[in-house]
Amino acid sequence: MKGSTLVEICRGMTKNAPNGLKAEILAGIIGKEYPALMSELSQQPGHKLGAEVMLRLMKASDGRAPIHFMAQELGGV
Repeated sequence: MKGSTLVEICRGMTKNAPNGLKAEILAGIIGKEYPALMSELSQQPGHKLGAEVMLRLMKASDGRAPIHFMAQELGGV
């Protein structure tokens, strides 16, 4: 995880969800259009990944990588 950004971690979690769901399915579960979600995860101009979307992605994918990354960055475990 070293050298990664939080958005990159979220993108990886979405593309390779721990529960095996495809990114297109995750987008539907969280109420986002797939192209819009991928634009947010790719940091396209005018698109930003919000904290609420990140939380919904973590719940839908069973992924915890973003929270582990944040804890590590803040000196936690």
